Amino acid sequence: MLRARIELRGEDLFCADTGEGGASSLKPLSPEALSRLEGWSARYDAAVRLRAVEPLVEIGRDIADFLNDGDSWLDRVLDDTGEIALEIGVSGTPEERERILLDVP
Repeated sequence: MLRARIELRGEDLFCADTGEGGASSLKPLSPEALSRLEGWSARYDAAVRLRAVEPLVEIGRDIADFLNDGDSWLDRVLDDTGEIALEIGVSGTPEERERILLDVP
């Protein structure tokens, strides 16, 4: 079973397979990247209201591209896995960037 965790670390998004020897990656979370995350949330909300499936597929592909950027982190951790548990780590009182992360579909 894959246990993955995504959280903010400084100015980066830390992505990790928390199993023994699991792969991890830091993704720069620039203002442009934050805007991209917010865009996924807005597009997701619109697609759900319209009951449109294709935009959901596109959003999923874009999220996968973001998590794979530079090192194929997502593809590596998903290789030959069964069940998946994904944890999004934020502080007890999420700051603005953490709220954006929590809103990603």
